Formats: sequence, C-alpha cells, structure tokens
Amino acid sequence: MSLWPTRARSSGCFRTARSAPFPAIGECYDLDVIVDDSIQEQPDVYLEGGDHTTLIHISQAQFSRLMAGARRGRFSVHD
Repeated sequence: MSLWPTRARSSGCFRTARSAPFPAIGECYDLDVIVDDSIQEQPDVYLEGGDHTTLIHISQAQFSRLMAGARRGRFSVHD
C-alpha cells in the first residue's frame, strides 16, 4: 500500500478544485490519515485551502479535533 497517492490515481477524486489538489483534512473524505507527531508541538497549523492559493490557519486544538481518528508516528525529519 502506498502512503502517497499519485496525482494520476487521485485526479478523479477531487475535481472540486483546480488541478485536483489533495484534501488537507483527509478524514472528511474517508481517507486514511497519518499525522507526524512533530505537528502536535506547533501552536498553529496552516493547511492548503484546496485551490493552491488559499492558506487556512487553525489552532493546534482545532487540528487535534479534526485529526482525532488519524494514525500518528514520527516519520519526518527537520533541520
């Protein structure tokens, strides 16, 4: 199973936005979601708004509620 869907496989799923961006909140589309633990260390979270130009700002508490059912782990590296 691939963790990263390709544009070719997903382009038919999200036609509501130009260029078929991936949804920022995958659980809303019944997608499996994995959240890196380091995101929980941030007081603010910024998400793509679905059109490649809009940025959405939410608090950590809001993000945690939205991702309550997501799997968690450490898989990213930060310099």
